[in-house]
Amino acid sequence: VALAASASVPASGCESACCVATSDAAAQAEADAEAEFEVPVVTPDGVKDLLDKGYTIVDIRSPQEVAETGSKRIWEKIPLAAMTEEGPVMNRQWLLQMKGKFPNKMSRILLACDDGTERTEIAADFLNDEGYTAVQAIDGGIDQYLEEFPLEEKDKIVWKMSDADRSGPDT
Repeated sequence: VALAASASVPASGCESACCVATSDAAAQAEADAEAEFEVPVVTPDGVKDLLDKGYTIVDIRSPQEVAETGSKRIWEKIPLAAMTEEGPVMNRQWLLQMKGKFPNKMSRILLACDDGTERTEIAADFLNDEGYTAVQAIDGGIDQYLEEFPLEEKDKIVWKMSDADRSGPDT
């Protein structure tokens, strides 16, 4: 409590009611700006409406998780972290990859991790801090979404190119 009281006295040493009130307002504005961003969530039922409005699902699960449960082919896969024997390791290139894929700060992004909690919140905070304005999350994450809307056969197909296809027509 003593710390909070001393924080309201401006550095100039002015202790008049006017200066203290101004300092209190500035401190409140700073606290409001630092308040935790809460990402809006959409239920799995509402995802199709957002996709129809131009949103893109960004699957932020690790490659291992994607391999275990699968992923729809239209989802962007940009892992926020990867699992190692020592535990999760953050993808230090994540924000750069997101900015590369979504250079417009008004891009419509629908984030999803396995259960829609911690990683989704971390990713949403990163994007909010960078000024992205149209970020939402899938309530319950990919697990809940896939429970309600299972993968179809076309989503399970892994396309591979033959060496002849890869070499192109000029060879």
